[in-house]
Amino acid sequence: MKKLIILVLCFMVIMSMAACGSTNNSSSGSDSSQTTGTTDTDKVYNVIVSTGDSAPVSITVLNQFADSVRTKTNGQLNLSFVELGTIISYGDGMKSLMDGTVSVGWYPGIVFINEIPLTILEGGTCSAIRTYDEIQTLYYEKGFADLLKENYNEIGVEWIEVWPHHAESIVSVKPINSISDLKGLKLRGASIISETFGALGAGTVSVPPPEIYTMLSTKAIDGAAFSSPIDNYDMGFAEVTSYWQATPGLNEGFTMFLAANKDFWDGLPEDLRTVFCEEAKIYGEVFYNAKESGDKEAVVSAQEAGIEFFSWSDEDMRTWTNTAFQILEEKYITDDATQKGFDIVKEYAKGLGRID
Repeated sequence: MKKLIILVLCFMVIMSMAACGSTNNSSSGSDSSQTTGTTDTDKVYNVIVSTGDSAPVSITVLNQFADSVRTKTNGQLNLSFVELGTIISYGDGMKSLMDGTVSVGWYPGIVFINEIPLTILEGGTCSAIRTYDEIQTLYYEKGFADLLKENYNEIGVEWIEVWPHHAESIVSVKPINSISDLKGLKLRGASIISETFGALGAGTVSVPPPEIYTMLSTKAIDGAAFSSPIDNYDMGFAEVTSYWQATPGLNEGFTMFLAANKDFWDGLPEDLRTVFCEEAKIYGEVFYNAKESGDKEAVVSAQEAGIEFFSWSDEDMRTWTNTAFQILEEKYITDDATQKGFDIVKEYAKGLGRID
């Protein structure tokens, strides 16, 4: 199977080279013949980027990012995207980065909790940390990014940049105006969200995203936590539900991240690495703003379709986050790095007044 994957990826790289019309010497992203200094201006790097999200707004911003990188490297660094679940299975995303099957990945961190337990916090903090600016502070002033870099490096991966966005608000066939209304409901959630539902009295089911619509339409579940309004609307949930949770949702501060196979990254010329990092920072904010703008438009569309929005009180949100943090501390702190990351997040969240 791995041989097939590599053959297909090689074919895509060849096609990418042809599409660029390049007559210069070229290489795949795994070529590490140059390591530092100024780039050989005749050398072209065609890089496969594996992605963990295929939402239209995500693809739009990723393509803008790729175009900017290509322009600012004078065509030397060309990124092409392959969605997880097509050539590479969703569960093999991190493995494909570790072994160099793909050179760069854009993923939700929590997907790789088996390789790096710390990433349970990279996947969101149950609305303890919410906004773009708060996440930047957590990562780059409180030291969370440095901790991630250290842990990813240990498995041969270079962590590069965080791309945050809103995520996981409730859509429901019944009103859930307060946290007490969760009791007795049957709700779909994933990971810590599902466990927090259960701790607060709801029944929980594990349903993959493509099955949520059917489960809601048949009343097999009362509600689901999937994503923010733009994705919930695109999934058609306004057709099969009546009540949606307004911002803040259950897991504000959910993050995607950019990372690279370390051998590939170390072999990429320094000036190209610099451009990639600079553009990754810029387009991380573009991504957040695009998702936020899309969410606002989706709220209007959902309201026009008859959806009623509910908000939880500050006290209910604090109860939600406190409950989630208790579960995190009891179940997910399995090594020193995760403990250190949890302490960083917890101290910052306390300062923001989000947890006790």
